Formats: sequence, C-alpha cells, structure tokens
Amino acid sequence: MFHFIVTADRQAWAGGVEVYPKSRFLEYSPDHIVKEFEQLTPKKIDLLKSMPCLCAYEGEEDIHIGKIERIDLERSNMRVEVSFNPSVPPISFERFNAHRKRFGVHEWEFSRTHWAVKSGDLFEKLRESNLLPLAAVLPDVLPGFSIGDEDQQSSVGSVTQYIDKVKELISPSQQCFYRGHTDRTYKLEPFIFRTNKNGVPLYKDREHEMFRELLVSNFFDFTGDSSTLDRLVRMQHYGLPTRLLDITANPLIALFFAVFSKDQSPTKLAKDGEVILFTLQRDKIKYFDSDTASCIANLALLNVADRRYIDKSLNQYKTLQTPSERALFDTTFNGSTEVERLLHFIKAEKPYFTPRIKPADLHSVVCVRGKHSNDRITSQSGAFLLFGDEASFNEEGSTDIRVHRITVKNKAEILQDLKLLNITESTVFPNIESSANDIKNKHMTRETEAGNLPIK
Repeated sequence: MFHFIVTADRQAWAGGVEVYPKSRFLEYSPDHIVKEFEQLTPKKIDLLKSMPCLCAYEGEEDIHIGKIERIDLERSNMRVEVSFNPSVPPISFERFNAHRKRFGVHEWEFSRTHWAVKSGDLFEKLRESNLLPLAAVLPDVLPGFSIGDEDQQSSVGSVTQYIDKVKELISPSQQCFYRGHTDRTYKLEPFIFRTNKNGVPLYKDREHEMFRELLVSNFFDFTGDSSTLDRLVRMQHYGLPTRLLDITANPLIALFFAVFSKDQSPTKLAKDGEVILFTLQRDKIKYFDSDTASCIANLALLNVADRRYIDKSLNQYKTLQTPSERALFDTTFNGSTEVERLLHFIKAEKPYFTPRIKPADLHSVVCVRGKHSNDRITSQSGAFLLFGDEASFNEEGSTDIRVHRITVKNKAEILQDLKLLNITESTVFPNIESSANDIKNKHMTRETEAGNLPIK
C-alpha cells in the first residue's frame, strides 16, 4: 500500500508538514483499506508510517515521492510530517497523469485536498510506468522500503501446474471467474475507458453515439435483445468499445487467452502471460435482469453533459459523512433532470422500476452474468465486469471481489497441451473463419517434415 496525499497549500511539501481534517482521511481509498484503518491504533499508525508516499498539489503540479516521519492525531485533524530525499526527482504531472489509473488515482482527485491510501506496490507501479529508474535508486534513498513485496505472483509453465494452482486458490463456498492476458502488464479496464498516451479518452465521450449508430446500421441483429445490457453484450461481441470487461467461468478458457494471439511470433510467445482470478460470494453476482445492472448499463445512453453532472454529484456524495446528509442528497440527486433522463431509459425496459437510484451504484463495478445470446459467449462460459461511470477496478481487488494472479510461462507448450483438451481457436471462437484457420495450421508443413514429402 502507499499514500496519495493532495493539498491546496503550495508551501506544504516545501516545509514537509500538512494538516488534514479527519473527514478527508481515506477519501478515494478502496473499501477494504477504509475498513482496515477505521480505528487508528498505535499499531495502525506505525503501519501507515511504513508506507511510501506520493505528495501532490491541487492542479497540475509536480508529484513528490516521500516518506512519512510522523502522524499526530488531534481532535478533528491529522497532522502529517513527510521527508523527501533530494536524490529522488519529482514526477511531472503530465507524465504521472498518463499512468494515473495504474495507481488507482481518479482525475478529479487533483482538484480536492485529501489523504488517500491506495493498494499495491508503489515502486513496482512506478517502475512499470517508466516514470523513474526506481528499481536501482529508491531502496537506497528511502531505506526501509522494498520493491515487489505486494506483487508476488504464482508462476506456472504447464497446464497441470496451472490446474493445481487454481485448485489451491479457489474456494467451494465462493464463485470464481477468470480472465487471461497475453501480456501481464495489461490493465483491468474496459475498452470504452481506454486513453491515448496523453491520457485523453479515445471513445468514452462518444459512447452514446456509437451505441445508437450501431443500432441504426444493424437493427435486425438486435431484435431479440430486450435491454440495454443485452445490446451492450452483443456490441461487445462485435468489437464495439463498451463498459463491459469479459471474464469467464472456465479456467481453461482464460489460460487459452493468456497464451494465444493471432500473431504467434517468437516475441509474443516469449512474453509472460497472466490469468487473473476473481473470487466473490455468490450473492454478489448480478444477472441480466438486475436493477443495479440496468442502472449502470443505461449510463451508456446519456450524453457527455448528463454524465459529467452525475460524476460531479457522485464525487460530492463520497464526501458526505452522516445518514441525514446522504438522505438529503439522495432526494436532490434523483430529482435532477439528468438523473430523470437516466430513469427514463431504465423504465423503458423495466416499467415497474421504482424511480430511485442508489448514487453509489453508478460508480461501482459489478459482476454480471448476461444471457448467452451468441455462440461465442456460450463456448467461452462468458460473464462480465460491468463498469459504472468513471469507475475503475482496483488491480489488487476490492471488498466484494478478491483478486489472485497467475503468471503463465512456456506459452507454446501450453498451447499445444490445450489442443489435446480441444481448447483451440475454433472451439473458443466458433465460426467458420476460426475453424479454417485451425485446419490450416494443423495441416501446414513444418520444417522438420519438409524433407519427408513424397516426390511427385
């Protein structure tokens, strides 16, 4: 874990001291971390002091890497003293902002004074983002910190090892889903939220237009779909950027995606893949007819102005402390024109839906089992993570969804073993093109066979 501390006082980090209201402590922190630090005992204070720190200013200013030396608890405030080593240069806002999602930092965190605690290994994240040559430098200049302690992964090099590792990690009392990546540096982020190298969204602001344009151009393909979620699932199948992230209930399908790519070049095969396990209680799974899933899915129909109003309102909601404050906010929020527009879309598919949206749902990430409306979802035992607006899934998991990671090596060998289990391109992607490609590869003459061909 690490601290992400923001202040509006431009002299705070020059002096190394800042004071925060207790109500601002743990804002924008994952739920499991908030729960861990509900009671600030001396032992918890020591734990906080052991974590590295990113110190930022409101706005677009440099970010400094520091070490917390002292935390004092006052009646309603917390006083923090931070030290900085001059050997460690600051990180420019522009460079950090391009990678902020890797650190679990939302863009609006730079506009509010607060003290967050984030999941993961700070040094590993900085190294992966190429922000600083930290692997060689930081352990020396910030003694007491280590690299990679929180990022230990299981590694497997065969199908047998993989199955054994999965059996170790799963629990019969919980549901487990899986996702495979050919490159373990890939983030858990739906296509619609992807950005360019400067952090500018590629598709998000055009989501409502893309949704409607595909319906207009291919209306008959969607006639069997009764909800926005159904349509998003089909659009995902055809490659349109959506707020869905594919997962599967079949661990071997995830392993296939960790080792297979259209370009099976030596470079691709040499790069480690990864399978991510998501475990959760069964009552946390939403289904295609879920009200919560309907509320989140229909965000895709709102224009940019409506979504920005909702985002701004939800950020305000997170700062409220008392039930009475939240009840008053709930009434105002649901009475706004923008939310009434969202309710209109929801009631179009659920006429009896009570016109009352829980604000927190719209920023959440939920696990959804949709209808198996196409052969690919059926063959892949597909399910989804459905992302609310500006929602991000913590790479280390959340209170509801725990995450385990398995690094996958020896891709070529595993791919061959999966073929023996009939996990191939044509069975995972059941269409004539994939079948033809499988058959082509199966019958292609190998170099070792070339000398044994009969002469005609």
